Amino acid sequence: MYVDNEYELRSWLRNLNLGYVSLDLIIVAFTHRSFKGMGHDVGDYERLEFVGDSVLDLINAEQLYKDEDLTEAEMTELRKGYVSNKQLAIIFDAIDIERFIRVANNLNLTPKVKAGFVEAFFGAIYFAKGYKACLNLWEFITEDFFTAHRQESPQSTSNIWPPQNSPIPLKNAKTTLQEFCQNQFFDTPIYKLIKKSGPDHEPMFTVRVTIKPGENKIDFENVFDEYAFKGRGIYTEGMGPKKKIAEMIAAEEMCDVIGLLYTST
Repeated sequence: MYVDNEYELRSWLRNLNLGYVSLDLIIVAFTHRSFKGMGHDVGDYERLEFVGDSVLDLINAEQLYKDEDLTEAEMTELRKGYVSNKQLAIIFDAIDIERFIRVANNLNLTPKVKAGFVEAFFGAIYFAKGYKACLNLWEFITEDFFTAHRQESPQSTSNIWPPQNSPIPLKNAKTTLQEFCQNQFFDTPIYKLIKKSGPDHEPMFTVRVTIKPGENKIDFENVFDEYAFKGRGIYTEGMGPKKKIAEMIAAEEMCDVIGLLYTST
């Protein structure tokens, strides 16, 4: 597969300690579906993103398991924070993936889009060089976190990975979303029951949460180009055996779209 800046891409891969890597999958990993929409007959990153998401989950689960003091619930929360859209978007910027991606000119690089590129990249490395290479790459990229942790706690013998000074979600999704809307001039999130199904003794509720910009948020359509509905804001939905549970799941989905960290209930 041809790429304009092949030399730069190979040099970049070497700088990540990856050695020689076939570029075919890497280029697919760095191709957004919007690029296909411009008339290019190429593959996009979505299938590799699916694989990379699982690879990163396994890497973090494996490392967190080494700390015998962590409960299953704590491991789940830590892993969720470490591979969130916000965290992966930071990695996207830190290793400068943007200069190699192929996207439509008007695509807004939201945290979710950036995270997708990172996950797809790890999916490509998994198929090209295997799981061990993915683990080594993740450790290499996050080395700064380790260094900062050792400097702050030189006597620590904890095996928590990544270190404890990494951003960790502390509030549930509804609270996180509420604070985001207040701080970013959005209207208060609106939760609406849109469906109740199942028998009376085992009901299932579907709730939709909608957020839309206040008067001061004039660039809303540009910020959320993939999810925006003109004049109506954006919405996500959640299902649960209780209305409050469905509301929380809907809020978690919205936080994932925006790239906000939260504590899962």
